[in-house]
Amino acid sequence: MRGATARRRPRARVWVPLVLLLIAALVVIGLSLSAEGLRADRPGAEASAAQAVDVLAITDGDTIDTTAGKVRLIGIDTPERGEVGFADAGAELGAFLSAGPVTLVAVTGNDDTDRYGRLLRYVRVDGRDAGAHMLQTGWATARYDSRDGYDGHPLEEEYIALDTAHAMPTAPTPAAEPVEPPAGEAVGEAVGDGTDPRFDSCREANAHGYGEYEATVDPEYDWYRDGDGDGWACER
Repeated sequence: MRGATARRRPRARVWVPLVLLLIAALVVIGLSLSAEGLRADRPGAEASAAQAVDVLAITDGDTIDTTAGKVRLIGIDTPERGEVGFADAGAELGAFLSAGPVTLVAVTGNDDTDRYGRLLRYVRVDGRDAGAHMLQTGWATARYDSRDGYDGHPLEEEYIALDTAHAMPTAPTPAAEPVEPPAGEAVGEAVGDGTDPRFDSCREANAHGYGEYEATVDPEYDWYRDGDGDGWACER
C-alpha cells in the first residue's frame, strides 16, 4: 500500500438506537401500569374479581342470602313487607337469579358492608346486572347513592335513568288523609307522648323524613313491619 496506512473507519454503533428504543418502551409500559393502578384505586370503580355464589334465599327485591353471606344490592330499593309490590319484587328477583350462575361484584373504594353487616355488591347473572333488571321491571327505585349521602357507584347514572323511564307496574299505596293536629300543635310535630306521626307505611314515613326505628328502643317500631327481620323498621 502506498503512503501512510489507511485509517480504519469506526464500526457503526447500531446498538445505541436499539437501547434507546428499549428504554422508551419500558417507560411507556411503566406509565401504562401506573395509570391502571390509579384507575383500580379510584373510588367507585368495579373490582375486577367476581365471586361466584349460590343463592340460598330471597329476602326481598333488594336483599338475598348467599353462600358468601347476606347481600344487599348496591344502588336500588324495593318495597318493604306490607307495601305494594313487596311479593312481586321478591318474585321478580328470584326468577332473574334462577337462571344462574350468580356472581357478586364489589366496588373498589366503597363500603364493603352496610351497618347491618350485609355485603354491598352488584349481583350478576351471566354478565347481566340484577339491579338494572329490577329497575327496568319497575319493581325497584334508584336509591342509596351519592344523591342521598351514600357512596356513588359506577352504574349510578344508568340506574337513575332506568328508574326515571320505568314506573312501578301497580299503583302505589294511596297517601293517607291529612290529620288535623290538636290545637296549638304544628303539623309534623310529635303529638302527646313525643313519638313521630304515624303513617300507613314505611315508604310514606320515609317520604316525610321520618324513620329508622329500632326494636325495643323506639315505640314507632311496633307500628310498622320489619321487612328483613333485622330489628330495624322503616330503614332509610
